[in-house]
Amino acid sequence: MTLDLEPGDFAIRTRDFSIRNRRRTVIDAVTLDVPVGALFVVSGRFASGKTALLLALAGRLRGFAGTATVFGHPLRGGGGQVRHLSALAETPIVNRLDDDLTVERQIAAALVLRQPWYKPLVSRKTVALRLIRVNALLRQVDARAGDILDRSAAGLPRLTGTDRILNLQPLDRAVLGVVVALIGRPRLLIVDDVDTLRDTNDRTRAWAALLTLRTAGWHDLTIAASGQDPRELLEILDRVDDDVQPAPTRPVCLLDLDCAEPTLTTLTRKV
Repeated sequence: MTLDLEPGDFAIRTRDFSIRNRRRTVIDAVTLDVPVGALFVVSGRFASGKTALLLALAGRLRGFAGTATVFGHPLRGGGGQVRHLSALAETPIVNRLDDDLTVERQIAAALVLRQPWYKPLVSRKTVALRLIRVNALLRQVDARAGDILDRSAAGLPRLTGTDRILNLQPLDRAVLGVVVALIGRPRLLIVDDVDTLRDTNDRTRAWAALLTLRTAGWHDLTIAASGQDPRELLEILDRVDDDVQPAPTRPVCLLDLDCAEPTLTTLTRKV
């Protein structure tokens, strides 16, 4: 499927983009045109290069060849702007959540990182208000994701400030990772390896939430996610009629790295 878009409508554009380490080629000559507001999914077996590609597109990885721009900023020479516009949900090799903290302390730490250097603290009231807004967003996303799944709600968790991160269930922890990443209102959200959620229902809820998050007040949010086999996402899209609401209203783009020549495929239309 081809979308009729202008250059400024693309969040990610690459030409012959390759990533190599000393021993092998990780990503080989990939060309991408990912529209603003898309859910861009990278699939592939273990060690196929999914994480490396997402980190590179977020400006967190060097050592690539070819050209790439993110919201018009070149990765080569413009990595600082790209890092400013992007954020990572929990990615264990890069930014693991702190198991010793509570939910509210993790949110407080994220808020402090986005304040000027001369404001090293945040008040309890600020954190409490942020948690209220977070749970309001989760309720909104939960309801919309439930519509897609033909349920009253998808079953996303609500976050309790006093819960220790070490004790969170896997889906709760994944949700917190996304929430912390969204605090700085990025334009590109990276969610690496949805398959870390071992439960099928959890993965289904997660994919439905990522589909609907882009329409829950985040009008220009582009999401780049990965999974070894995003079958739950494909099953959701198969049973949603694009001509009937509620349907994903922004494009879903899939790059399968297990193909001999990986090519970006658009799975839903843009309306």
